[in-house]
Amino acid sequence: MPAPWAIILVAPLVAAGDDLSDFSNNLAQDLGPLLALFGESITRQYLSESTTFLDYLIFALCPIGIITAIVSAIRVCGHPSLRAFIGRSQEGSGVVEAELCTSTSRDVCELFNQGGITRVLGRPNVLELVCVQDKSADPDPDPDPDPDRVTAPTAARHRAPMTAAGDQKVQLFQDYLEKMPDDHDEWKKQKGSFATSSETDSGSGFAPKPNLSLNVGIKRQPLWVFSLVALIGLVFQAGLVVLAGFGAWKWDWGISQSFDSSSKDYAPRMFISGTALLCLGMFGCAAIVGQATSEVTYKRQKSSASSSRLIWLQPGPQFVGDQSFDPFVHLEDRSKPLESWISSRKEPTGKKFQIATFAATMITLGGYVLQFIGLRGMKAWVSIAQLGITLIMAFLRCLLRMQRLGPNDSEFATMPDLVSGTKTFMENLLGTAFEATPAPSSTPPGTIHPLLQAIKDSDRAGALYHLCFTNEGEFGSKSLRPALPLAVRSNWTEVVDAILELKGNIDSQDEGGRTALSHCAEMGYEETLTRFLKLGAFADLADGRGRTPLHWAALSGQAGIVRLLLQTGQVDWTRDDADGQTALWCALGNDRMDIVQELLDAGVSLGQPNKNKESPLVWAAAEGKMETMRSLIMAGADVCEADAKQQTPLFCAAMKGRTDAVRLLLEYKADVDQVCSIGRTPLSKAAEMGYVDVVRELIKAGADIQHTGGGGWCPLCHAAMLGRASVMSVLISSGAEVDRACDRARTPLSWVVETGNTAAVQLLIGEGADVSRVDHLGRSCLYFAAEKGHEDIVRILLDCGAEVNRVTDFGRTALLSAAESGHEATVRLLINRGADVDHQTPNYRRTPLSRATERGFFGAVKALLSGGATVDLADSYGKTPLLYAADRGDEDIVKILVESGANVGHKDDFGHTAVSRTHSQAIVQFLYARGALPIAP
Repeated sequence: MPAPWAIILVAPLVAAGDDLSDFSNNLAQDLGPLLALFGESITRQYLSESTTFLDYLIFALCPIGIITAIVSAIRVCGHPSLRAFIGRSQEGSGVVEAELCTSTSRDVCELFNQGGITRVLGRPNVLELVCVQDKSADPDPDPDPDPDRVTAPTAARHRAPMTAAGDQKVQLFQDYLEKMPDDHDEWKKQKGSFATSSETDSGSGFAPKPNLSLNVGIKRQPLWVFSLVALIGLVFQAGLVVLAGFGAWKWDWGISQSFDSSSKDYAPRMFISGTALLCLGMFGCAAIVGQATSEVTYKRQKSSASSSRLIWLQPGPQFVGDQSFDPFVHLEDRSKPLESWISSRKEPTGKKFQIATFAATMITLGGYVLQFIGLRGMKAWVSIAQLGITLIMAFLRCLLRMQRLGPNDSEFATMPDLVSGTKTFMENLLGTAFEATPAPSSTPPGTIHPLLQAIKDSDRAGALYHLCFTNEGEFGSKSLRPALPLAVRSNWTEVVDAILELKGNIDSQDEGGRTALSHCAEMGYEETLTRFLKLGAFADLADGRGRTPLHWAALSGQAGIVRLLLQTGQVDWTRDDADGQTALWCALGNDRMDIVQELLDAGVSLGQPNKNKESPLVWAAAEGKMETMRSLIMAGADVCEADAKQQTPLFCAAMKGRTDAVRLLLEYKADVDQVCSIGRTPLSKAAEMGYVDVVRELIKAGADIQHTGGGGWCPLCHAAMLGRASVMSVLISSGAEVDRACDRARTPLSWVVETGNTAAVQLLIGEGADVSRVDHLGRSCLYFAAEKGHEDIVRILLDCGAEVNRVTDFGRTALLSAAESGHEATVRLLINRGADVDHQTPNYRRTPLSRATERGFFGAVKALLSGGATVDLADSYGKTPLLYAADRGDEDIVKILVESGANVGHKDDFGHTAVSRTHSQAIVQFLYARGALPIAP
């Protein structure tokens, strides 16, 4: 039993431990609401400015704002069900991008606002320019000791260097980077890494609007500062895990004195695993938000030979909703130039991001629960340490981006009401440079107007500059008519506004005949198009290629603009362009069924043909466009409607082997035996092309396999003509007659032997085809095979009983056909099987040797001579093979005939000998040497 004094000594310590646990729990309960109050704002701010994996790692170490991180990830990339769970199911993507992302887009922009940068929904005007000059020139001749501060007295002196004069040039910075060569020595595109976010492909990938917060609003700390903070976070987080483990397993830190073995085991393990999962989940949430955008980073090289200075211009006042934004100019500080420039744009997120969001959410929540349960099982020191490192890391994260744009960083900070409107803004900015340049009175003939040249060169600042010298009414001249359409295409709203203010014609056309509406329709500028329509622009004006705005909207897939144009009642949807295409066919060619539906709802005919006289359904069936076909059929297209060639959708689908299209048309009761203009059925065409699956589908649907239209040939004959063995097998197994005599009494076997397809021949013979059948001229299958020189097939036919000396109606045999075609191997095979080598035709008494000699086939001549052919057998004109060879001038054949015993002095019925027939001196000398007599004088 313990001594009383020991109990007295231990009791205060136990009480102190209990008091400390109570104190820590109360502390956490008191600070919990405070942390939640500030956690949402700082978490959302950090996430909206994170672009690299190093940022995500810092965020995940000793994290704060857990619920905010989860909600943010779900808002950016979560599945609709998750967004509904957090009460954001109806939230638009623009709101999410404005609050949580670093990117700018068509709907989200950043504006300078009283010393800060505000992300707003809309399309206000902000320019990001660069002034480029050589380093060899004095970049700032002004002796003013503070050249980056422009006050009212010194404004004129500092504005002049920003104009495109001498060795300086002002242009949009993105255009400057796009046109910059790869070996440029000042700005280098960076590769993506753990600490740098940048695309590695060859495309530019620039955001449509400047990213002010990344490049101007935040004074980014050096990389070593971020690395140090990450290292501190790793040390803190790892140290806490080690502290929890040692405290439980080595120092017996428990929540009570009993602290049994189960409590000693579960608490630290749950805390350690929960901490790991929580950090991993928070890293995932941050990465999901950050990787939803894509960045392009350029780094400035300090040793470059040229010097560029960035300028950010915000004309004003601009109004977004009820808020007014004053004019703002920010010049890059020459003493502290921008080291890197970033452009961030929103990327589409798909199913992978949704799955990753769900996983990160579950991991984060699971880790938090495990960590919380583990903390409740350990002494208060772990809780206090956890709270301490969380606050320290939150403070360090805030320090990383504490330096921001100041309220006096605008060059017009002291004179917000001095400028109003784009023109006045530019005049105040560039000052004396505008006064020094006289306004051009007219454009000399044969030259391009400077304003138009600036627009074509994508020189936005230059266009604004030249607009200041353009007078009202000048846009009616030929030299300036293209200005408005081209400015609209570039989406330069301030230039468009200025041109319209100067009475520019809203229907003016560029060199290609395109109007502003035409460019709006192609590029998808609905707001601008609506504005021009309200101003009275003509909606159906065609360009030089015959394309109206409706054509361009259909070609580029702008369904909303198609709807707007149709609603005007001005457009003619039956109008063809220079390629013979209507708007309907433009939409069909791009698989835009939403636009097709808009046109159909407006009354466009489903049977409107294209330049090839095809209906939409016939074309879609031939191309195998299943969704298009379904939409057309559901809209009322006739599945049996034929084109100008009487080809139905089913026929065209079968001809192109579109099995799914055939199946779909058959489901909608297409006529399986409807013939085209030459009497062909879909089955005969599919059999000819060798589409086995299509043939099966048609036969299954009841197609007539014996139909003999289209030249009088059945589907089996069409397949046999091209040796389609697989199709032939399907047709025969479905009941096709193997010996059906079609046009000219030709059977499938007589056709297939010409193709040389041994497998197809064996298939037909195996199914009982008669090898002795002849056509209307008495030609047998053996004759056709020998004529083509298919030795293997000739052998198969002879083995199956084909008559080797069968004579046609013209007295020709298979051997004569093979010999006159020069097929030596076939000739030898036929002779070996008993072919008559001296057979003569009834009319001219021609032999196989005579025909082979006349055509100069040495191999066939040699085979016939070796097979016993009579060398001097003359035809009806008395000509022997030697005379034919001499007449041809074939020395080799002459020699082999003479060596085989040919009579060198034989005369034909006209008194000619071989010597008199030939024109070859070599043959004459050879014949003289063999005893031929000279020609009598």
